Amino acid sequence: MFIPPKRRRRIMRAHHLRQQGHTLRQIAEKLNISVATVRA
Repeated sequence: MFIPPKRRRRIMRAHHLRQQGHTLRQIAEKLNISVATVRA
């Protein structure tokens, strides 16, 4: 499955923040995206 580079970068950043102990909601607000996207 192909993920567009822009979206991929955002997902990678969200994943990185997640590892630092942020909550899904904090990440979603910080990156201005939905929680569903963060979970992906």
